[in-house]
Amino acid sequence: IVLVFSIFASIVIIGWIKTSGALQVGNNKQGEDQTTTSNNNNLDVENEKKHIEQAFKHRSKFAQGGVGVLRLGKDGSGSKNDPNHSAGVSEVLEDARSEARKLGFVAPLPTEDTSHIDDDKDEVYDILKQAGISKDDLDIELRNALPTWSKVQNLYGTAPVIIGLDSCPRFQPQPDWSMAFFGIGGFFNTGTNLLAELLIQNCELSERMKLYGEKSKGMRWQVPWGKHTPIQYRTKHVTDTDVDVPLDNSFPMITIRDPYRWLGSMCRHTYSARWRHTEDNCPNLKLPNGKKNPVNVKYKEEPVIYDSLPELYNTWYNDFLSQDKYGDFPRVFVRFEDLMFYGKNVTETLCRCGGGQPRADHGGDFYHVGASAKMGVNAHGSDKTNLLQALIRYGHASTENRMKGLSREDLEAAKELFDPDLLNMFRYTHPI
Repeated sequence: IVLVFSIFASIVIIGWIKTSGALQVGNNKQGEDQTTTSNNNNLDVENEKKHIEQAFKHRSKFAQGGVGVLRLGKDGSGSKNDPNHSAGVSEVLEDARSEARKLGFVAPLPTEDTSHIDDDKDEVYDILKQAGISKDDLDIELRNALPTWSKVQNLYGTAPVIIGLDSCPRFQPQPDWSMAFFGIGGFFNTGTNLLAELLIQNCELSERMKLYGEKSKGMRWQVPWGKHTPIQYRTKHVTDTDVDVPLDNSFPMITIRDPYRWLGSMCRHTYSARWRHTEDNCPNLKLPNGKKNPVNVKYKEEPVIYDSLPELYNTWYNDFLSQDKYGDFPRVFVRFEDLMFYGKNVTETLCRCGGGQPRADHGGDFYHVGASAKMGVNAHGSDKTNLLQALIRYGHASTENRMKGLSREDLEAAKELFDPDLLNMFRYTHPI
């Protein structure tokens, strides 16, 4: 009986694989993409509706499981009378307080003058309000830890850096807007989930919604070939969830991050990147003999080897920026830091750029991501950073904080190996 059942089960499984046409490549570790062997450019309405429903349920599981909520309040108003708001804010405040103390901020003494503690912070309070956190939710210790807007502008400029907006007109004349999508891309630890969630919560392609329903707003978590996958795979493979997405109908929106902060994040979350390092010696950009420390990254069946972490960063983004090398198709690039401090500006600009409209069901309000500014609701792992934490951490991005965890040797190697033209394009600087 057991033998007969085993044979029957094998036949069923083989039949399913053949009829589905899906060939999963590699394992499904954190940060790795599942791929298939085909890319069908003909959308089927019923299949697309099933994809939408599955994606919606998947995202709902994370929200229901307590990984994060978008705005800290049942109706997004930030009302302190809402028990859901109180519970959510309490957790956010506790995490942010821990962050502030790590950076050396403590509550002012009762004898200290605190009359100027909120000066030049209106814009910061406005950002928190977009996430459902009011100024009244914050005690004096947290208000003291928030950066001034002048300091934010000194660090990141008076406006966000968005590269590629000149390509928007080439995407907008879509012959059929019901088949248009925004797709997110970027290397590991650069804020791809945050950008996806900001767009999902604030932008929609109304023509798609007319055909596929209210849930299908045209905002996808990733580009069809995989959000972390290099551009050279654009025409070579497609993720399981995007097998029916027409390649030319997806508008890539790519995130990049301060390279020095990125090195620290890669040490904490390596994803599918492998190189010689230890917890006490990371990123270890050069080996003891002075040679570069190579990095092996698994994207598909075969790994890709880079000379070092900085050269991985250089290659991944320079290839994406090169129109001559991999095709002159529309794409835009945004900085992770701008998603926090200029989130409304960036999101609305990208939405208009791709021919989208603000979500009609939000009544003109912008929804920032309050629970996990680093990774969004659909977050990897347990090390998440909420918006209040992020504003404190990145609003005080001193030279010392940017260099945290990097040895003198790593700092010298990073300055040597990171592409200066790439850093200048996105207005990133070396800390030394």
